Amino acid sequence: MATQHRWRTRTRGRIKKIGINRQAKEFLVTDRIRGNCPRCGPNKWALVKASYRETVEFGGMWTATDHYILQCPACDFIYHQTDMVFSEDIHPPIDGFEDFTPHEIKHWPSPLKREPPSWITRLKPIDKQLYDVFSSVYEALDHDLGVLAAIGLRTSFDRATDLLGIEPHLPFNQKLTALSDRKFISDTEKETLTVLVEAGNSAAHRAWTPNDDAFDTLMMIAEGFLQRNIATREAAGELKALLPPRQR
Repeated sequence: MATQHRWRTRTRGRIKKIGINRQAKEFLVTDRIRGNCPRCGPNKWALVKASYRETVEFGGMWTATDHYILQCPACDFIYHQTDMVFSEDIHPPIDGFEDFTPHEIKHWPSPLKREPPSWITRLKPIDKQLYDVFSSVYEALDHDLGVLAAIGLRTSFDRATDLLGIEPHLPFNQKLTALSDRKFISDTEKETLTVLVEAGNSAAHRAWTPNDDAFDTLMMIAEGFLQRNIATREAAGELKALLPPRQR
């Protein structure tokens, strides 16, 4: 298997081709392309700061991957885009129709799939383990790791029950009952948290991956529970200590 490369560098504000050694895919020379800025969102114009062509040949087939270092002109964020073409995916022109070349385009870092809530930083001084696990859920979402994200939600719930004094050896259904009996959650929230736990079980044991709408629902359930029972409860206790005593 042979690997070949093409470099492009910026010269006087333009991009210059160097060492073209393959006609596998036309190497576009441009000062800007569209990309998914992690801060500003998808399909935004970006300045091409550097680019790199990589081609790999194997068994009469090939892949050609363009690497771009991009800068968002709106927020100045720097990110990486790859644009890959596989020779066997190219469809030749038929009956007057133009040829069709599928491109597999990826970005790093990925745009945020869901913005972490502002109160998530309150979790860190309360319990770093809970903070780390719940923060990793957002990272897993950004990288399309749906199974890991769903498992992370269940683990976050499990850790939160520990902090609320629920016996750690209990199965999930009994933990939910204990939360309800101790007035941490209502009967309605018990039902929604049951869905959250079952989703995590399905991801862990049956490799189930929620779609975007399902994840939105699961995140609302988890965020609501953790905000009320962990972040807000701690903050309210601190605030209560600052209040002046009632005058008699």
